[in-house]
Amino acid sequence: MSALPAIANAAWTIANVPAYLHFVHALDDPRTAQEALLRDYVRRNANTDFGRRHAFESIDSVVAFQRRVPIHDYAALATDIDRIASGESNVLTADPVTRLATSSGSTRARKLIPYTAVLQRELNLRSHRGSRTCTAPTRRLPAGARTGRSRRSRLNRSRQDDRPGRRRSDSRKTARISAAGESGSSTR
Repeated sequence: MSALPAIANAAWTIANVPAYLHFVHALDDPRTAQEALLRDYVRRNANTDFGRRHAFESIDSVVAFQRRVPIHDYAALATDIDRIASGESNVLTADPVTRLATSSGSTRARKLIPYTAVLQRELNLRSHRGSRTCTAPTRRLPAGARTGRSRRSRLNRSRQDDRPGRRRSDSRKTARISAAGESGSSTR
């Protein structure tokens, strides 16, 4: 077996040490870290159409941001996202939109979510850093999967538990499901 993968992994780990230390330091004062992040987003996007509409150049605090930028639902941003989809830049973000991910929802058949390289990098960093600091084991979800337990996933899990030869458990008992589909002995 080649040592190249181990060397590449070590190099990658060493390259991430500064970002990791920055993250750990931010844990000491999360409010300050989040305010700095917000100021950076506002500064970088002040010259976008969205930034000009909401006077980003005059935003200097969280309170000012809350006063200037109302909460938006998808419908309020749909026109801007349609402009991005037609190729217009500098609409919602100063960073170039690299892709429009699709999502479905109850209010519109198809929703387009603008992704930039910066957003994707931040999502990757945040998810990696978060998994390092969690005490519970984490697993990578397939693309497009939701983190909440949906009705469908509960039904699928229930169906899997009902297969012959599988152990099924709930809060009251654990029963061995026999190959014939009958419950064996139960234990408390």
